[in-house]
Amino acid sequence: MKSGYTFSPPSVTYSNVTSNQITNYTATPQTTLLTHEILLIKGWNMISSFVIPLNSKLDSIFNNIKSNIVLLKDGSGSVFWPSLGIDQIVEWNVYSGYQIYLKNPDTLKIIGHLTKPETTSYSLQKGWNLISYIRKSPMNIDSALSTIKANITIVKDNNGNVYWPKFNINQIGLMRPGQGYQINVIQQSTFNYPANDQPSANINFTFRGLTDNLYNVTSEPVHFRFVKNTGNNATVGIPLSAQPLVDNTPLEVGDEIGAFTPAGLCVGAVVWENKNTALTVWGDDEMTPEVDGIKPGEPINYKIWKKSTDVEYQATATYSLGNGIYQPNAIFILSTLNAKSTAVGISDAGLPNAFILFQNYPNPFNPTTTIKYGIPIKAHVKLEIYNTLGQKIETLINAVQEPGFYLINLDASHLSGGVYFYRLTAISENKIFSASKKLTILK
Repeated sequence: MKSGYTFSPPSVTYSNVTSNQITNYTATPQTTLLTHEILLIKGWNMISSFVIPLNSKLDSIFNNIKSNIVLLKDGSGSVFWPSLGIDQIVEWNVYSGYQIYLKNPDTLKIIGHLTKPETTSYSLQKGWNLISYIRKSPMNIDSALSTIKANITIVKDNNGNVYWPKFNINQIGLMRPGQGYQINVIQQSTFNYPANDQPSANINFTFRGLTDNLYNVTSEPVHFRFVKNTGNNATVGIPLSAQPLVDNTPLEVGDEIGAFTPAGLCVGAVVWENKNTALTVWGDDEMTPEVDGIKPGEPINYKIWKKSTDVEYQATATYSLGNGIYQPNAIFILSTLNAKSTAVGISDAGLPNAFILFQNYPNPFNPTTTIKYGIPIKAHVKLEIYNTLGQKIETLINAVQEPGFYLINLDASHLSGGVYFYRLTAISENKIFSASKKLTILK
């Protein structure tokens, strides 16, 4: 939807006495009211708006999409839960970001007046804050938050990308209209966003929200697959000084570091680029019945994938900050991350002395291939096929098996050509083994 602008009119001040974050904010009235359209995805979104709504009641703002809303939360944990008739937030706060969970994609339309960022002062408490972005155009986060850069520990967006000034990490790039941000500061801080850029008068604009891909500053993992955006996460800093190693050899650009639950579920990954980087670890989504992330209190496990050999390695981490036990919004910094090759021998009885998953052969293939694995003890074994979106396509094995080597024939005649992953999970008493490898079907 498009709305017109006229600039340099008189301003009006709106008071907000319910917020502990602000005392007042300034809007610029327009001859034609402004509509901010925010495109929302299914699941979790982190949102805000540069528009001060004419009616600030949440019941009014979300009226057209209320039936699609499961839950909305602010930074203090207060909720708006339409299906249960719960509204602890009551009024929209232009300074706040919000987390909202939708059943299906939708569009939120907020009608009102444009804010004046340069006269809108934010007061951040020490620790975590969930804030809005009230400029009407994107701006590099380094410039947008330059006046409080020295006080910032970390900033996170809806996709888990981070801005971490201490380590010169900027995965966010541009702050964007429609997006909310989590920010952690070392002390109480006050700031204003820079003024809006002034286009020519009487030009119409259409604003789009969270689906814009305006800035891509990091490579996406191609090997490790995981569920993104579960509504909560932690951040693991991997400084260059940590120097991740495989068999005492530094990683190469393009290798990947993955985070895993104790049960072997991948919950985050990052591509190594031989510089300071940050790995987002996704927690379990409270809104879904399946386990799709790590749970509070569970230790984060790591694997390294070597691109040149297409081999995964279990890795051991030590920390200079934190202990690697997951909690939402936790911040960890690695001091070392080391992996070693594990040779799997054969006992006198002809049995493997460790769990192992071999590369399928042939690969690429059409239409059949063989997958080999070994288990040293009796275990409940699952062998599953996944597509590149992390969706399970087929279960080849789901049974208790005795120690030994196994050969499984896969007939992929019914599958489309392309890249897939096969995952072996073996559970025996208190031991859990999980490994995955890539296969390619030619059609």
